[in-house]
Amino acid sequence: MPTLKPLHTDSHYAGYPVYLGKGPLFRCYLDATFNTLQRAIAEHPRTFAIRVDLRLPQNGRVYNNQVITRFIKSLNSQLQHNRKQAALRLSYAHPNTLRYIWCREQQTGEQSHFHVLLLLNADAFDRLGLLTTRQGNMAARITRAWVSALGFCVHYDWDDIAPLVHFCKNGTYLVGQRHDDRAFNALFFRASYLSKKTSKYNDYHQHAFGCSRK
Repeated sequence: MPTLKPLHTDSHYAGYPVYLGKGPLFRCYLDATFNTLQRAIAEHPRTFAIRVDLRLPQNGRVYNNQVITRFIKSLNSQLQHNRKQAALRLSYAHPNTLRYIWCREQQTGEQSHFHVLLLLNADAFDRLGLLTTRQGNMAARITRAWVSALGFCVHYDWDDIAPLVHFCKNGTYLVGQRHDDRAFNALFFRASYLSKKTSKYNDYHQHAFGCSRK
């Protein structure tokens, strides 16, 4: 019998506004979200955040949560390679620790999908770039990582992949500029959406939420 998770119904958490537009939030997910953001900003005072939705293809295949693990691993590998290449060109290349928060959701009759928040060192990466670019920017790296996670051919058809990677409207945040708390307020409010109880993936053998451990 699964343990019932306590719910958060207050409009604020630790003094910061949260999203309640679709009902209550899981308190443990909200705790993890807040702590992950705090760790990211503690290491990288200028943090760049990206909200992206990753959809699973309607191909009859059942995907467990290893698919999101593979995505993070692939993206991190690309980012590390970028930093190594930057170090060869520059006298100093800013390091980067990738942190993340994800939740898995499913609407009735649809394939499940992942809502993801990526957290980066803004001194190393501070923009998505053109969403239609196939390589060389952050949007392309994220798309390539999802392609790899799904096990698709590296020479994929862009028209097949584009619907599976959705970069959310107004979905990038730069925190740490001029010690302005408004940026963190906006980011935490957006991130709190991932903690909502509604539509969470209902499979007791698979977690519906995950985040960086460090």
